[in-house]
Amino acid sequence: MSKNENSAASSYIEALRQTFLPASSEAETTHWFSTDEVYDAIKKISPGAGITKEEVYDAMIAAGFRFQCRPGALALDFKWMLKQNILKNTHTK
Repeated sequence: MSKNENSAASSYIEALRQTFLPASSEAETTHWFSTDEVYDAIKKISPGAGITKEEVYDAMIAAGFRFQCRPGALALDFKWMLKQNILKNTHTK
């Protein structure tokens, strides 16, 4: 896992943490994303990013994010549990 902590994916996950924090429960979760959705977002902003989905998964785990099936899901579909970082998104003027 230590090799993935320094992977290119970890810098993108750190940027993700500016907006979203790991949720500790489904009640705390404001957004649900799959590994594919996180990977696709990274590739959309940086098409040449040399990362794999495995590195995204490892970087999310290393950053403290958890995953589970969404409550009420009709299929086995694991998603990352994120909560919006309210403090970072509050503007003071």
